[in-house]
Amino acid sequence: MTKQYFPKVMNNIQSWLLFEKKTGNIYSIGCSDNDYYLKVNQYQLPFALAAVKDMNGLNSYNTLIEKYREDIDIVSLIKNLEVSGLVINSDKRKERNEYEKYSFILVDFPIQRLFKHLKNISVLLNHSFLKFLASIFILISFLVFSLKLPVYMTDPNTYLVYSSDTLNIFIYLLVSILSICIHEFAHGITATYYNIFPKRFSAVLYMYFNPVFYLKIPGLYTLAPKQRINVWGAGMFVNSFISSVCLWLFQFNNNPLLLMIVVVNVTLIVTNINPFLPLDGYFIVSTVLKETNLRKKLFSIVRGEKLRNQNLFIYLYLFVSLLFLIILILTQIIWLVRLIINSLYTSNTILAFLYNIRIIFIFLGILLFVSIVKKKSYKEEI
Repeated sequence: MTKQYFPKVMNNIQSWLLFEKKTGNIYSIGCSDNDYYLKVNQYQLPFALAAVKDMNGLNSYNTLIEKYREDIDIVSLIKNLEVSGLVINSDKRKERNEYEKYSFILVDFPIQRLFKHLKNISVLLNHSFLKFLASIFILISFLVFSLKLPVYMTDPNTYLVYSSDTLNIFIYLLVSILSICIHEFAHGITATYYNIFPKRFSAVLYMYFNPVFYLKIPGLYTLAPKQRINVWGAGMFVNSFISSVCLWLFQFNNNPLLLMIVVVNVTLIVTNINPFLPLDGYFIVSTVLKETNLRKKLFSIVRGEKLRNQNLFIYLYLFVSLLFLIILILTQIIWLVRLIINSLYTSNTILAFLYNIRIIFIFLGILLFVSIVKKKSYKEEI
């Protein structure tokens, strides 16, 4: 059906260099406040910007198509601008990112004001000489402890800080949460150094089971590729530094808590560097390969859509990513089934069985509580 309306976009739409390529540079156009960007090549860029300029509410949809159909895929451009929320008089819903689509949001709160106050600290912490010294220290540490580290990581005693199992679990969770928060803080402080400020902090259950913490940093794709990589790599860099410090301290003080901190931070590094999950490694690899929206292409395959004009390496990457996604979901299902079956075999009564699967009820209770709180907050806002 032909649209009979006059598209009007936001006033502050701009363009930025996304990647430099021999075959032609790739640019992003969008709004840093809205934090949604469209990819265009350097040959499309002048026509795309001209078309956006004409989307001022005075030119009809049909007029825009007639004017630009020979120069650019104007229909797709308008559609992408609509789903991005950049067309202010469109009734289409803004497209959500992967975490928003496939996660249960546990916590989401603003943090922009905090990082604006930390601008001076960000300049100090990102001083090139300081980062150079830290890099040398990390490199030396991992070389020195390269043989011991695998032993620490696989030794069950590493997790036994105290005699109480409950206390050990609590300490492990506490160390994990603190390390994750420091990891995310490193992202934020590096982004602040480049004059873009994290807007919100979110904790979600990715695929409704896996806990993931992340910052929403508007304007990240307005930075140069090297700067974007610095922001995405900052968390792993800090985790490496913390691990290095604790490894040296453990040689002089055999406190098992130090080893637990090492294990947690190394685990964060290994997890985040994985390019087949929507974590730091994925964004770094996408930037190095000069490819965008690889995760969107993955879910397009899941929906049965066909991809066009992709090289063999991209197909291989998407295939491995799909395997990781399937394994991630299957491990959750297998863990749940094994828990229920083992509880059935080891429980003599219904009450004992319910007690053995209490973690499921705790998990469902947390989801229900968060859902109620979110609905109540939403009603109060209305």
